[in-house]
Amino acid sequence: MSAPETQVVPPPAHTLRVAALVCAAYCAATELGFALTFRPYPGSPLWAPNAILLAAFLLTPVRAWRLLLLAVLPWHLALQLHAGVPLLMALCWFVSNACEALIGAALARHLTRGTPRLDRFAAVGILLACGVLAVVLSSFLDAGFVALNHFGESRYWTVWRTRVFSNILATTTVVPVILAWSRGGLAALRKAPPWRLLEVVVVAMAVMTVSLLVFGRHEAGQGATPALLYAPLPLLLWASVRFGPRGASTSVMAIVLVAIWFAVHGRGPFVARSPEANALSIQLLFAIVSVTLLSLTAVIEERSRVRDSARRKEEHLRLALDAARMITWEWPLSGETVVVSSKEAERRMGVAGEAKITLARLLETIHPTDRPAVWRAMALAIEQGSPYETEFRVIERDGSTAWALGRGKVLTDQAGRPELMIGLRADITERKRTEALIAGENRVLAMIATGAPLGDVLECVTCLVESESPGLLCSIVLLHEDGKHMRVGAAPSLPKSFASAIEAASVGPRSGACGTAMYRREAVISSDILVDPLWEGCRELASVHGLRACWSMPIISPREKLLGSFAIYSREPRVPKAAETRLIEIGTQLAAIAVERKRAERESHEQQRQVRHLSRAALLGELTGTLAHELNQPLSSILSNAQAGQRLFNREPIDVAELRAILADIVAAERRATDVIERVCSMLRKGQSAMALVDLNEVLCETLQLSNGDLLAREVTVETRLTRSLPPVMADRVQLQQVLLNLCVNAGDAMADAPTGQRRLTIATGCSSNGAAVELTVTDHGVGIPADQLDQVFEPFFTSKEHHLGLGLSICRSIARAHGGRLWAANNAEGGASFHVSLPAACATCTRGQAASGREPAQTTACGLPDRRCAVPAVGSGLLG
Repeated sequence: MSAPETQVVPPPAHTLRVAALVCAAYCAATELGFALTFRPYPGSPLWAPNAILLAAFLLTPVRAWRLLLLAVLPWHLALQLHAGVPLLMALCWFVSNACEALIGAALARHLTRGTPRLDRFAAVGILLACGVLAVVLSSFLDAGFVALNHFGESRYWTVWRTRVFSNILATTTVVPVILAWSRGGLAALRKAPPWRLLEVVVVAMAVMTVSLLVFGRHEAGQGATPALLYAPLPLLLWASVRFGPRGASTSVMAIVLVAIWFAVHGRGPFVARSPEANALSIQLLFAIVSVTLLSLTAVIEERSRVRDSARRKEEHLRLALDAARMITWEWPLSGETVVVSSKEAERRMGVAGEAKITLARLLETIHPTDRPAVWRAMALAIEQGSPYETEFRVIERDGSTAWALGRGKVLTDQAGRPELMIGLRADITERKRTEALIAGENRVLAMIATGAPLGDVLECVTCLVESESPGLLCSIVLLHEDGKHMRVGAAPSLPKSFASAIEAASVGPRSGACGTAMYRREAVISSDILVDPLWEGCRELASVHGLRACWSMPIISPREKLLGSFAIYSREPRVPKAAETRLIEIGTQLAAIAVERKRAERESHEQQRQVRHLSRAALLGELTGTLAHELNQPLSSILSNAQAGQRLFNREPIDVAELRAILADIVAAERRATDVIERVCSMLRKGQSAMALVDLNEVLCETLQLSNGDLLAREVTVETRLTRSLPPVMADRVQLQQVLLNLCVNAGDAMADAPTGQRRLTIATGCSSNGAAVELTVTDHGVGIPADQLDQVFEPFFTSKEHHLGLGLSICRSIARAHGGRLWAANNAEGGASFHVSLPAACATCTRGQAASGREPAQTTACGLPDRRCAVPAVGSGLLG
């Protein structure tokens, strides 16, 4: 099986173009080096091929270096062989040239993490240091190759010195030119304005002219003027300062070429001594000049970059200060003058730009109440050398008050003594207003959640909005139940007569801002009440009270139901600002929540009342048979006694005593029937809860009379253990009867399957241990309640009986909670379950109030026993059945 063929990936076209350009530059540099050689001096003062390779390696990826070396090698050999250099020597020189370029490029790219930049001082230093180091190291190899091949007559160190200075000059002049112009140099020229191009031409012509005059004159030797060598220096500085690394490196290279060219041809200041000494003078002079100018331009570029960055940061800081509405200041602690800056200072304090004001004037802008605290914070910061931060009120130029956050820091001198305090003042008025607004909203929502009266809640909303908008007056107008008229919900700051005029006014298209907003169901802005046609009916009244503008928004519930309107009045004609519009929206939302909550509460209470009434009706429906029996007994007694009376009248003589007894029995039976009917009617009667002081023992006796027939039919024996002289409770008698009746009926249901002798119902009353509550316990001897259902039995629609809705116990618990008490269940150790009711005892104040109202205190009365009287012992028992 043959090995797979290796695919050779051709280099990209860009790399080939770069290789061709490098070859051309290498050949040109080689020819230039041969042309610029002192005779009979064997070396050139400027050997540029190595610098060409170094610059190429610095600008190209590492993976392209091999291609560049392979591309340059044939041209190097051709040129060297054409110059009479042996093949082996030419190959050795190529190796030393390549080593120099590879060492310099690898070190420079590694240390600068990329191609060195000439606009950074550190990068320029690294580039030149790496280039010089590579030249020195490779020169040892080059001199060794010359000695090994016995090429020429020069000694080892002579060859090494000649090559070192020649290549150092090339590295410091040729490499920077290539790097500078390779980074968008031509593009920068094309984009430069005409005056910039003109300046380039002028500098170039001046450099060439001065170079020709200085280095091309015929005088030579000791008679030459050394001062002329400094003539190009101003032009070099001009090129360096104005055009950066490109101008400096290009100008130096041009002068170097001119100086070497004329020196080789025996002209200029560098022909007075031997060729070797002349070459060394040129190399040392211009290498030092190049290094100096490159360092200068790098420093200038860095400084310019830092200056631009600082200017941008300063602009950003200024924008941030203006956006945050901050004032910056500096206070030299040795004096009383403060330097204040920023646009906010001009707006708030009337000082433009960087102005100097006294410390006293700066402190005068602080509210007098907060001024001592701010000064103490500053003094403490100076004493401890620590920053300070404080919030305080400031007085604006127009006399209004705003909130500010002050921050400061103390700067010390070299000895550590406080020298300067710098600080800033930020406007936090909006933040403070937002915090106050949120706190006010929370107060309103808390009032709504705790069931505060609607009038109090709405008044709190208007006061909240007025506190955030000084000088403005707020009102909340509600829609009347008839849907056609208005009524004032809250208007604490409006004049009484004006608020009274709103009361009962009609909602319509020309009913002022509030009535029109409710009619249109959209916001209405009356910027001038005196000319607005919506105010025809009440314009004079508003004018009398100085009301000139009104901005109203309808209050609409989430169910799109119109509830009223929220309005803000101004004493000057204008439209609302953005912040005031936001306040109107907030006030409208809070008012909508409050009104809708109250309406929902009323609807919920009405629904609860309906459910309780239906529950009582259903409960009495279950007792229909026993109630009929309770009524049949007195009616039958009345009928029998009436018939007996008729017969008695037919006798002679009439027995008056017996007739009186019969009439007394008829009256007693009628009263008994009337009591039963009255209790049934009171249970079925609708209406609002009638809270009054009631005796729990009395209510229990009445309830037992009502359920007596049902308990007798179930063969249930009732045992009562009632505590005498119980404290009264403030309660609705009918609702308590409903609770007790439910518990009695449920107890009978629980004992339905028990033997007749075990159907015992025990009812006890008493006081809590601390006397603050009155308690009632209903105990049966039935099957009990599963442990996991002891609290579940009070949930709506939970029932263990067929044909029951499961609402009885849930309604009983809600009634107990509505009275400030509680209802719970527990299983008995001997079997069955007990239901406990605890109600707060009425305080002495309630009892005195009840007596003052003319009502007699509740007394323990009859409980339905056959003799119509119930003597209740302290801890005793009475049997029903």
